[in-house]
Amino acid sequence: MPTNLLLHLSTEAMIMPAADPRRQPPAEGGLMTPSLRQLLQITTLLWVLYFAMLIVLDQIFVSRRTGTGGLPNSYYIGHIAIATSVLALIRWHRMQRRLGAAFLPLVIGAMSVGPIMLDSLILPNPLVGPIIAQEGLISLRLLPSICVGLVLVAWYYRWRHVVGYVLGTAGLTIVTNLDRHGLGNMIGALVLQSITLLLFGYCISVLTDRLNLQRSELMEANRQLQGYASTQERLTISRERNRVARELHDTLAHTLSGLTVQLETIKAYWTVDPATARTMLNTALGTARTGLHETRRALGALRVSPLDDLGLGLAVKTMAESAAAAANLRLQIHLPEIMPQLGPEVEQGVYRIAQEAIANATIHAQATTLSLDLKIAPKAITLLVRDDGVGFDPRQTAQPGHYGIAGMRERALLLGAQLSLDSTPGAGTRIEVNIPRIPGGGL
Repeated sequence: MPTNLLLHLSTEAMIMPAADPRRQPPAEGGLMTPSLRQLLQITTLLWVLYFAMLIVLDQIFVSRRTGTGGLPNSYYIGHIAIATSVLALIRWHRMQRRLGAAFLPLVIGAMSVGPIMLDSLILPNPLVGPIIAQEGLISLRLLPSICVGLVLVAWYYRWRHVVGYVLGTAGLTIVTNLDRHGLGNMIGALVLQSITLLLFGYCISVLTDRLNLQRSELMEANRQLQGYASTQERLTISRERNRVARELHDTLAHTLSGLTVQLETIKAYWTVDPATARTMLNTALGTARTGLHETRRALGALRVSPLDDLGLGLAVKTMAESAAAAANLRLQIHLPEIMPQLGPEVEQGVYRIAQEAIANATIHAQATTLSLDLKIAPKAITLLVRDDGVGFDPRQTAQPGHYGIAGMRERALLLGAQLSLDSTPGAGTRIEVNIPRIPGGGL
């Protein structure tokens, strides 16, 4: 039997309430699952091939070597007819819906009771054939179909059903052959067969119980994880709403509140002291402009950053192209074709350093060409920004209010990186950052 069908069958068979360990017939309403139906179809086809093989073996080992006629043709035709009937029954969907939960027991009975009854009616006495060495081994030819029925019983029903199935098939074999062969000739082989089938069925039953228990535990763990994820999502949404509320309160609400007070005062002075009212109106306009600027700043902070929206490679490229176009610079940019996943702190640091270096080149360098190279190797990340501008003396103290280079050095230090700045008056500027990576490609 194909392994993938058994895996699908085991998954479908274990769908049951966690509080009820009993195994039920597969699928809702007693209908067979597609995997079980396909598995049984393959089994019945193998059943037909099995008896076709017996025809060849009987002809070779019995008819030709012993000169006897072997088993009657009706024996093979009967078993093949039973297998074909079971196959047709499996494919009869309307009958499955009509019988419901009784359909699977019907199939199991047809695969086990039918062949036993057929043997008792057709097999000659004395018996001949390559598999049957003596009368006590009459049921050996039927072991394949009996074992398939046993697997189905052990998989979908409880242990007591397995015991009933094994004892039932053994009892039926004795009843149908007692008059012809006697109990003494069959009891030894049937006891051995029953013990073997019970052990086999017990193993399958225990395996199924454990699989059911594991599935129930996994389903419970999955429900808990879904609950945790839902709780975390609600907390995240709540925190974000609170943050937005704080931003709006600190900007828009304060501005509108102040404007309301100022406008009320202007209204009171408008006819009494127009000059004072005009002065206060100008103040209110300034307050409105300041509030508008703060509101835009707050809204900008709430938006997704370019890194979150585009990723490091595209964010750096977009930022460099925009800056170069605004400053009318010729841009030379080289980025990795495939950008590996980097840590958020590293991506943020690389982006901000590149942003500051490009800003310096476009604002202060008076350059005509801007070059940006980003290389990601197994051991290090290298960012190189160059321009052909006027350059400067790095030894000079930075002017008050200009902290770009110091900010880049601080960001590089936080990443454990080395930042080198090479610039000469009249010869352009070169800024290079090397960020080490953890062995194995991580950061």
